[in-house]
Amino acid sequence: MNRQLCLLLLLLLKLHAGYAQNKQPVLVSAASQAKRVNTYPLFETNADKPAKPDKKSDDVVEKPIANLAKSEMPATVPVPAKAVSSKPTVESKKVAFDPEAISTVYFNKRFAQTSNKDNAYFYRQAKFDRVTNQPRGTVKDFYAHNDKPKFEGQFSKYENTYEERNTDFDGICKFYEENGSYITRTYSKKRLTKEVKYNATGDVTAETEFDNAGRRKAFSDYILDKNGNKVGLIKGAFNTRTNREEAVKQLQYENGKLKSEVDLINSCPVSKALYYTEGGMAHEVYFQDFTCEPAGGWKFTNKSFFSTSLKSEPAGFQVKAVGTKGEFGTFQMPINYDFADKSFEILAVFDLATEKPMAEFGIVWEYIDNSNYSFLKINTATKTFEVNAVKLGIVQKYMTGIRQPSLEFGKNEVTLSFKSSQQGKTYSLNGQPLQYLKGSEPVNFDKFARTDPGRESKIWNVGAYFKPASINEGIILKSIEVKIL
Repeated sequence: MNRQLCLLLLLLLKLHAGYAQNKQPVLVSAASQAKRVNTYPLFETNADKPAKPDKKSDDVVEKPIANLAKSEMPATVPVPAKAVSSKPTVESKKVAFDPEAISTVYFNKRFAQTSNKDNAYFYRQAKFDRVTNQPRGTVKDFYAHNDKPKFEGQFSKYENTYEERNTDFDGICKFYEENGSYITRTYSKKRLTKEVKYNATGDVTAETEFDNAGRRKAFSDYILDKNGNKVGLIKGAFNTRTNREEAVKQLQYENGKLKSEVDLINSCPVSKALYYTEGGMAHEVYFQDFTCEPAGGWKFTNKSFFSTSLKSEPAGFQVKAVGTKGEFGTFQMPINYDFADKSFEILAVFDLATEKPMAEFGIVWEYIDNSNYSFLKINTATKTFEVNAVKLGIVQKYMTGIRQPSLEFGKNEVTLSFKSSQQGKTYSLNGQPLQYLKGSEPVNFDKFARTDPGRESKIWNVGAYFKPASINEGIILKSIEVKIL
């Protein structure tokens, strides 16, 4: 019996040893899932399960993830989506640059940028490049105190530091005055090609086209009166053959009919023109309007005693005494016309708006030399007039013993006239006949002073007369006309 029990125990021990050999622990790769070994015994007990290996055992050593081969890396584990928050998303505080935003820059009267808006002369609105600070597209300037437009256009070149250098424009640009009038200028490749002027109501007052050399290729300029009404037109062009600018100046009556027609050479009038009556009759006129310095046949007598200068605003030729006081001077032009028994009118306009007005001034005709001429003169001190002739150096007085009323000038601009026609001789001051007193009644003075009747039909020298009482006295010649009636 005991022998049988021993054999049974021995058999059980062998079976147990074989089972234990099949239950050795299996190493599993970290990159692969653990597999269950299908070695199921007929029965399992806790006692039969193999013991877990000790982590510190030398038999099993886990590899660090950093040292594992790619094939051994663990698979990417998807990150679960975050739950949507009910709170609103807060945007970044940094605002992106808007290239279409319009900026405003202020300038003072010295055309320097200023941050003081209250003292600004004008301000500019434009889209500026963020890096170069150059305007992109159209620039608009406005007068600061009334927000009226000052400029609208584009620049071909722009200076950020010195505003006065911004004179290079591109395309069509508009330049406004505060009264509403403006000029449009067209630029192409930094060159001005066209200019049109408008008044405050938008009517065209001038139009000019320029050639590549900057000359006025063609132009039309309206002449306006003090109320802005159109009373004439200057139309011309540059003549490449003669290399000069040639134009015609036309004035009209209030009814629109032609009043005068004058040729201009380089903006200066020639000394002969055509004047028309309202009925359409034409008359030759010899003249000088002093918009340009007298040239050509004009002569200045005793010029060494006077200084001269051409004034632009208003236009005039100023004569000033610099030599010995009491010396007279004349300024005349020769007229080749048969004056015998013909009607004519000499008309001269003077301006006394100087520091010391000339003591005597007037008009001269039949001037041959210093010893032979006829003249009408006004004395600003005594407020009287004289009509005399000088023959061989001797003054022939036609007014001896004549009393006359005191002259009234009324303004600085004085117009003197001598008219000879079939109705008689007339002298006038500002359109009023010059008179003398016959008893107590005023009578028009109609004497005709002449130097040499035999030379009336030949060349006349006609012009202005002036004589100072002291040094630095002066007078301004505005215009001289001789109308053939």
